[in-house]
Amino acid sequence: MGLFDFFKKSKPVVPKQEPKKTAVLETDRKYYQDDSYYTDVAFSGTPFETRVVSFEERKRTAIPSRTGLYPAEVLLLEYCSYGTYPGPKNGYPGFWWFEYGIRDVGSALKSLEDRGYIVFATAKDSLNSFTIPQLKKLLSAKDLPTSGKKADLVMRVADAFSEAELLATGIQIKYVLTELGQKELTENEYVPYMHKAHNKTTEDASFGMTFNVWSINKLLGTGDKSN
Repeated sequence: MGLFDFFKKSKPVVPKQEPKKTAVLETDRKYYQDDSYYTDVAFSGTPFETRVVSFEERKRTAIPSRTGLYPAEVLLLEYCSYGTYPGPKNGYPGFWWFEYGIRDVGSALKSLEDRGYIVFATAKDSLNSFTIPQLKKLLSAKDLPTSGKKADLVMRVADAFSEAELLATGIQIKYVLTELGQKELTENEYVPYMHKAHNKTTEDASFGMTFNVWSINKLLGTGDKSN
């Protein structure tokens, strides 16, 4: 069977049911859309309309990585590597729900932390979460120069402020990958690649062969993913 035939025949049969929606902590709600945004149908009213498959459902059919992570969790590692999670400035994008079935991103991150894939960085390592005006305000408080690019300001603040002083400013510390997390992301590079692929498709094969992270996951299985 050729690759094209594999994808064409891989249309998943998913029973119709209401997806489980986990309650988000009140303190984290500012990072999400209103509850009414998280419908159980994606692209409603368009030719691309499809039912949202929850992460719990995905785990029943997807193939976990060598250490037990599923594609959605691997992609969370990718976003943690940017130094912007948890609590990204513009909130959690809708794709976490509509493409990966994760309603409560914070809980998914905590699960990865508990399993040793991510840890919180130091306050100094989280300075990129500050805006340029915030960095300049800190520097001005110590009569230090406020000129230069953001990277220059971050370095200057890191040199001038202690960890305790930075924590006192209310800085939101961010996750970084552990060695385990970095290895997991490296071994499963197909996940962020497919997330960004411009020609990925929906799962109903309406527009030809199915080509997305979930179909690639089934193809690769637990074998060598280096190619």
